[in-house]
Amino acid sequence: MDKCTCEGLGWVGFHFNIKHPDFGKYAQCICQKSNDNKYNILKEISNLPAKKTFNDFNISLNETTREAFNTCFDWSEGNGNPFLTLYGEVGVGKTHLAIAAGYKIISRKESVTYYSSSELMRKISSGMNNNGLSKLMEETKSANCLILDDLGREYSTDWSTSLYHEIIDYRYQKKLRTLFTTNNSIQELEKFLGIPAVSRLMDLTYSNYLVIKGKDIRTSIIPK
Repeated sequence: MDKCTCEGLGWVGFHFNIKHPDFGKYAQCICQKSNDNKYNILKEISNLPAKKTFNDFNISLNETTREAFNTCFDWSEGNGNPFLTLYGEVGVGKTHLAIAAGYKIISRKESVTYYSSSELMRKISSGMNNNGLSKLMEETKSANCLILDDLGREYSTDWSTSLYHEIIDYRYQKKLRTLFTTNNSIQELEKFLGIPAVSRLMDLTYSNYLVIKGKDIRTSIIPK
């Protein structure tokens, strides 16, 4: 079965010898055959969890999420600053909004890559054992849109700090759209990511840093 390899670009190249008559030519990717096909392929390669949407996010459960809701929606439409960080306690809706933004992006037929922070570190660690580290790092750094959920959830090491710095710095310099969620304060993130990386998350020129207050909305919908 043919698979999409264009990462949302719509076109693929071929590794022909320089003397081959088709060297340098491109062809339309399989994902372009139909809009439905492209959506499904973008969904498959996105690594997004089960679907959540902006429509099923109930702002009335926590009115302090309204600004984050509007900002996430705008970010998913390609508007506003490229970097967006959602900070708040457990259960205020950060992950829901991040996933909803991811599905909104692929509904616009653009590619997005989603990882929880701990999942990404596991994959990178696994890649070190089979020479896949470089490929995964490059894919993460250069993804069209990147969503990193639960920053700071795993144990911090000098190794993880250096990796996150590399990812964040690269995407910051290239102004690539990146959404972060975290339960950690700025001071805690500085210990986990390093001060230079956190300064990029806080740079008002390219970044939005939103604090979501309020109670755990998940407990508000549990039947009593």
